[in-house]
Amino acid sequence: MNDSCLTMLDWLLTDGDSEQQTPIESIRDWKSCYDKNAERWQEPVDRAISGGYKADRTAHAFLAGFFSALQRLLPELPKDHITAFCISEEGGAHPRAIKTRLEKMNSPDPNGNAWHLNGRKQFITCANDADSILVAASTGTDTEGRNCIRLVHIDRNSAGVKIEPMPDLPFIPEIRHGVVFLENVAVADSQLLDGDAYLAYIKPFRTIEDIHVSAAILGYLLRCAVLFQWPLTARESLLGLIAAIRPLAMADPLAPSIHIAYAGLQRSMGLIVSDLDQYWENAPDADKNAWERDRAVMGIARKANTIRLESAWKIYAASQPVTPGPTPG
Repeated sequence: MNDSCLTMLDWLLTDGDSEQQTPIESIRDWKSCYDKNAERWQEPVDRAISGGYKADRTAHAFLAGFFSALQRLLPELPKDHITAFCISEEGGAHPRAIKTRLEKMNSPDPNGNAWHLNGRKQFITCANDADSILVAASTGTDTEGRNCIRLVHIDRNSAGVKIEPMPDLPFIPEIRHGVVFLENVAVADSQLLDGDAYLAYIKPFRTIEDIHVSAAILGYLLRCAVLFQWPLTARESLLGLIAAIRPLAMADPLAPSIHIAYAGLQRSMGLIVSDLDQYWENAPDADKNAWERDRAVMGIARKANTIRLESAWKIYAASQPVTPGPTPG
């Protein structure tokens, strides 16, 4: 166990603020609290865990994981900005479903812009609160007919960008999702991120986000265990999972072995969360009811996780024949 892990565990056991916090009502105010806490931690996963521990609700713990995941993927993003990651469209988030177009202008405009961005994104986390947005767009198809995707970083207030809120989800309703409309948005070469957007950003982010959100939820549940005086065994179980998830968050998110290990951790997390149900009776009704509503966030990426897990096991099937167990709950 390395020193940074011991530092995090010691902080959770001694220095973490476990007092009942004044509710934080806005995403912007929570981002300020997250940023202040994040300054002390070098690793994004530690920002997620400690942010979850300081969160006053599940939604804010989720956001601590989301913010930390983006920092893990793109450390050069402005840390004080809320950035929305705009991938999904009407047909989903697979490269084939991306219809948003990034097209070259006939000649650069007087401001040095060389591209036009047109399309529609939906179900975008924090779109309504964002300072900037990352947009996955197609530049056409390659010789084999595959969609060529680039990632573009633009200001949320750029001309041609319009954002409309979507209806609240039945869980974590504090986090609004939005539809992003893009009409002839002018883009400079400097706003295009290097590389194939799917391989370099979209595909790894799926795993990075899942792991960092899980880490933040574990931090939040540990805070609840302390605040509501659950048995020490509950805290021990949560701390064990926190120690186990940290190296997964820092590993290569495209490694098949990480997907397999994370599936096992998810299964353990599901069992422990179920075991904690008996202790929520000791919590105030508002906190208990909110958790019952919001715990569904833990299964939000179940289908994608199952696909990744099946693909990962196929890599090792030749040398280690296996019969996959039930999907992590």
